Amino acid sequence: MNLSLEQFLKNLGVNTQAEITLAIMYYNSFQLANELSPKEIRDAFEQASQPSPSNISQVLSDLRKRKLINKTKSGNYSLTIAGKNLVMRKAEKEGFKFGDEITVTVKEISESLQKKVFEIADYYEREYIEEAIRCLHSTVLAFRAAVLMGWTATIYHLRKKVEHIGFSNFNDEFRKMYPQSKRKSVNHIDDLVDYRDIELLEVCEKMHIYDKYVKKRLKHWLDLRNGCAHPTNINPEIHIVKAFFEEIIEYVLTK
Repeated sequence: MNLSLEQFLKNLGVNTQAEITLAIMYYNSFQLANELSPKEIRDAFEQASQPSPSNISQVLSDLRKRKLINKTKSGNYSLTIAGKNLVMRKAEKEGFKFGDEITVTVKEISESLQKKVFEIADYYEREYIEEAIRCLHSTVLAFRAAVLMGWTATIYHLRKKVEHIGFSNFNDEFRKMYPQSKRKSVNHIDDLVDYRDIELLEVCEKMHIYDKYVKKRLKHWLDLRNGCAHPTNINPEIHIVKAFFEEIIEYVLTK
């Protein structure tokens, strides 16, 4: 978003602490911050030259009761779909052309990701990711579907990596990490379907398919994938989805 936070709040015409809090959270989602801590929200009030709430916990509690925000596992807060829609309706009422900006942003990001897709060597993986990215187009806006398809391609690629290196290597590393597991040994790529994604990520790092940093990033995106896999209020912003695709392409699909 090209506007500063202060300009954004002014254009939106928000007045109450609850409205300002929702607008702050929406604005920050465009900066790849899909969730904020109470301190970050208070700091944003000051950044936007707004009086800081005397009791931010109460403001957040009231918004949760209205089902406009969620509390995450990490103790931070994120907007629900209802919360996002409330900000959007406020924008439309004030004549703020927010939808146009989102459409332009989605178009730019889709085109940017499309260029990265050509770096994927495998034809079928490239074709699959192209289809996933089409879910981001302004006429579709199926961000959760895009994430699910992107993650499916990531896991498929990692299974092929394991097959290339050797299943005996995978079996040895898995037994070291999960000595109590009763899972059967892997003798064919289809056997890997019986293993959880988190187990595959852990063992692939031990097999030196990638390093600890990449494993940490992939575990982060696995959390996103899991949140998108069920009919909940979780619906990632376009910039989060952009970062997801950039990293799975760079760290996995082009290796």
